[in-house]
Amino acid sequence: MGTVLGCVVASAPPVDYQPSDVQLLARMITAEARGEDEQGQIAVGWVAVNRARRPSWWGKTLDGVLHKPFQFALSSGFTAAAEMIAAGILSGDIEDNTSGATHFHHGRLPGWAASFIFVGRIGKHQFYRKPGGCEDRAE
Repeated sequence: MGTVLGCVVASAPPVDYQPSDVQLLARMITAEARGEDEQGQIAVGWVAVNRARRPSWWGKTLDGVLHKPFQFALSSGFTAAAEMIAAGILSGDIEDNTSGATHFHHGRLPGWAASFIFVGRIGKHQFYRKPGGCEDRAE
């Protein structure tokens, strides 16, 4: 696992979700974190959930966040490991290992990254959050 800055993150279930959201999140984890270890897959899953926890332009529900155009890839299927991770994240059994990250990338640094706080690298992905994002979540 890479270095991630500390942040107070509630351990309660992260968002209200429908049973179908587990498979939807698993499809995103499979598409976006294929080839990553468990911690990398958890981190990628948490980015979508962190967006749903802060309803805005991204969407007001996990389904809305994951279907927002040009934000996340969704595979047609999912791995059993991704489904277990998705269920654990949504139930609150798997803690956020991203310090509240709402964005990630791998490869070349995107232009948007300059206006976000870098919180760490896990596997091939680098994770970011909006300034004030972590503090907004500590309730």
